[in-house]
Amino acid sequence: MNRPRKGDTAGTRTAAHEMDGGHVNHYATAPTFSLPKIEIDMFSGNPMEFCKFIKAFQMSIADRLFDDSNKLMYLLYYCRGEAKDAIEHCVFLPGKAGYQRAMDILRTQFGRPHDIAQSFMNELLVGGPIAPGDVDALRRLIRKMVNCDLALKQMHYTADLNCSTNLKRIVERLPRHLQQRWAEAADDILRSGSEPEFDHLVSFLDRSVSIASNCYGVIASPRRYGNQVDKVVLERPPRKARINVVATKASMACPHCSQTHSLSECEVFRTLSQVEKLSRLKGLKLCFNCLEPNHRAFECRVPTRCDISNCNQRHHRLLHSRQRVVNEATKGANVNSTVVEGPRSYLGFVAVKLIGPKGTVLTHALLDNGSDTTLLTADVAKQLGIEGEATRVEVSSVNGPDIKDTMAVSFAIQSLHDGYV
Repeated sequence: MNRPRKGDTAGTRTAAHEMDGGHVNHYATAPTFSLPKIEIDMFSGNPMEFCKFIKAFQMSIADRLFDDSNKLMYLLYYCRGEAKDAIEHCVFLPGKAGYQRAMDILRTQFGRPHDIAQSFMNELLVGGPIAPGDVDALRRLIRKMVNCDLALKQMHYTADLNCSTNLKRIVERLPRHLQQRWAEAADDILRSGSEPEFDHLVSFLDRSVSIASNCYGVIASPRRYGNQVDKVVLERPPRKARINVVATKASMACPHCSQTHSLSECEVFRTLSQVEKLSRLKGLKLCFNCLEPNHRAFECRVPTRCDISNCNQRHHRLLHSRQRVVNEATKGANVNSTVVEGPRSYLGFVAVKLIGPKGTVLTHALLDNGSDTTLLTADVAKQLGIEGEATRVEVSSVNGPDIKDTMAVSFAIQSLHDGYV
């Protein structure tokens, strides 16, 4: 038998030769080398990470240990947040029972198949719209779709993948031109006697990204010409937002005579006695100070007071006495506001579609070129499912500046036609 020469090791010789009855037997020897250490990501309770974590823990830790108490200690070490809180008490149980109990808790609370499937689907369904030409966002969406496809098929949840409602919600996040192209592709599938499925949409998007990212697709990208979704974000402190308030005399119906003027300009109301005026205002449930509805004089936020003969009381000047008050010109003040006066004034409104994580809302937007901030009502923001950081804005109006508490949010505005606002 040939013996290794001095200095040879199993790590440097790849074969050994042995004489046996005149024949040479060859024995292959595996080279010895050390593999890099496998790092296990911490598990914080996200159902999407459960399967990957359990598999990595079993292969790298549990299969190499014999003592279940040690397995439990390592399991606690690699858990964080809610996952660790859920199994900490298992250390009070005997070794094997404690480890098995901890694994059962993790599977029950974070590893149920339907919870995992729902988490993967929510990652695709919940999110804002993708701007035209944003190839990186499309790539991220495709990666998430591929991961979701693999996970749900392993758990036999393909029905959730191919649900038409889920497919439509994913398509709603796509840019308009891709929505149109997918509608054409889906029509071809329907004409062939089949139904559009998740795999069809993944292949369609993968093809679209391939086209958009080649040298010719970059030339045709909508982003090259600035045709992308505008995301309107309220300015955050320390910068204060400046809002231009437009005061107009819009067409209105007088609550007393139903003519096109305000109550303070109503000649019929002026002819009434003071008692009759007060009775009429009570019947209409109007404020004695500003003549507006839904509040009383002591609750009125309008700072004006009666200016006749230094009265200075909290009532409108028409209620001061029985004498008729001549119509005076409206007093203006320079308060960083634009006052438009005339018999008829019309505000610029446009019909728009607002897009957020929970879907879309059709509404009307008031166009004001003098404002540098876009405002959204809290009710509409709740319908869209958008949230933001708390902030404060300064509103300047005819009554002076005022600080308002609000939130800085991000959403997409789309016209009801083909273009984006």
